[in-house]
Amino acid sequence: MTSESIITEDIEIRHLKQYVVHELGIILNERDDWKKIMSIVTVDCDPLKPLKYSAKDIKIVERAGKRNFPERGCTDIFLDEWGTSGRRRPRLSDLIMFLKKAELHQAARYVEVDVLKKPESPGDNTEAAEWLQEVIQQEEANNKTEYIGELIAFTFCDLERATDGFNRKPYPRRGNKLGEGQFGTVYYGKLKNGMEIAVKTLENNANYSSLNSDNTEAAMIPILLFENE
Repeated sequence: MTSESIITEDIEIRHLKQYVVHELGIILNERDDWKKIMSIVTVDCDPLKPLKYSAKDIKIVERAGKRNFPERGCTDIFLDEWGTSGRRRPRLSDLIMFLKKAELHQAARYVEVDVLKKPESPGDNTEAAEWLQEVIQQEEANNKTEYIGELIAFTFCDLERATDGFNRKPYPRRGNKLGEGQFGTVYYGKLKNGMEIAVKTLENNANYSSLNSDNTEAAMIPILLFENE
């Protein structure tokens, strides 16, 4: 590798290789993250100076990006404008600073690790941590008990845990199956808060034609809950 091909933090953004700009565009265009950087860039990259771009400027870049896509995306247009304006031309180090300030860790990691070839810190995997947090939050949302008026809406996971996986072993034999009728099976269940319930699952091939009008709505619900009083 020749010294001319080595990219350092001192390189001006306007001199970045096109493949670097392209990869940054893939990362920053997906959720319009380029706006986060453009909205915090300061004049001459000096934190003591005012913001360089207004909301109107961001709109102009956005419209230009839509007109020129896919040849040139918004990130490409923004970096071109930013990199060729001002008395002090922004460098790659400035881009990294603003990426981190905007908490765009994936883009910052790409520049530092893939472009500048800096070693990745084993304990600094922010992207993976954010992904794990999203998974945890989604799992909590899926298992959250919600209230609809005076009724309690349980998740499938709640019912599966309460009935020991819809254990079909008869209840007298330490199973959960209470009985089986024309329309489905009834299971004994116990929620995490100690509430005892009966869970009725309706069979897909059940004949609902004999249900009276009072039960028509219930027949449309895959799982029915009855408090075991």
